[in-house]
Amino acid sequence: MIKRDRSHEPFDRRKLVNSLAKACEKRSISLVLLEQAVDDIIHEIETGGREVTSAQIGTHVMAKLRDIDEVAYLRFASVHRRFEQADEFVDAIQALGRRVKTNAQQRELFPAEKR
Repeated sequence: MIKRDRSHEPFDRRKLVNSLAKACEKRSISLVLLEQAVDDIIHEIETGGREVTSAQIGTHVMAKLRDIDEVAYLRFASVHRRFEQADEFVDAIQALGRRVKTNAQQRELFPAEKR
């Protein structure tokens, strides 16, 4: 893995699990769900076939957390993207709100078939 400072270090699954767990702290998210997210992220990284950067891993983590828990996503994003101003949080929250609204509209247009 290539870090932000361009140094290299071996990928550490435990660090990834700990990062997700920290973002999900005091949220009602099961460890099983987090472990599955880590498995998915690792699978996505391994299919790339090349050395991955910590930024790429962070992007995968944010995508998973966005689907799992919005608060955990914002916590992780604030560190990963290095938010320094409140405006950056507001922008992230607004983008998340637009995504949720779009998904809800799509569900209205294409409701699941009833069995």
